[in-house]
Amino acid sequence: MLVAAATGGSAAGAAPAGLDHALKGRQTGGMPSSRHVVAQTTVDSSELAERLATDAVERRLAACVQITPVTSVYRWKDGVQREAEFLLSLKTTASQVRGLRAFLEQEHPYDEPEFLVLPVIEGSDSYLRWIDESTGTS
Repeated sequence: MLVAAATGGSAAGAAPAGLDHALKGRQTGGMPSSRHVVAQTTVDSSELAERLATDAVERRLAACVQITPVTSVYRWKDGVQREAEFLLSLKTTASQVRGLRAFLEQEHPYDEPEFLVLPVIEGSDSYLRWIDESTGTS
């Protein structure tokens, strides 16, 4: 999908602007987390999806990347487009968002790549610790 949604700027190690506000009052149990996020982008080939996923994990920008085939319908250049794409869901920490965004901006071939960052409201203690350890942010 050729739509961008960027998070606000933040200091290294801090949650992107607005993320803490979005989480306030939403934690209902388990381990609350304002430090963990899922970033998303799409690409047009499985080979590129695999390369970006592998590189992001190797660089410790993400702990895990899930690749899912999707169909995107979007408006682009005065028309409605329909494309087969691959959605990358990158599990990471808020402190890695800036580096992940820079990596994707450098490596992504689209004119306007999707970059969305979604807060993790809560998660299992062990899984969130594993994300921290895998991204070097524990």
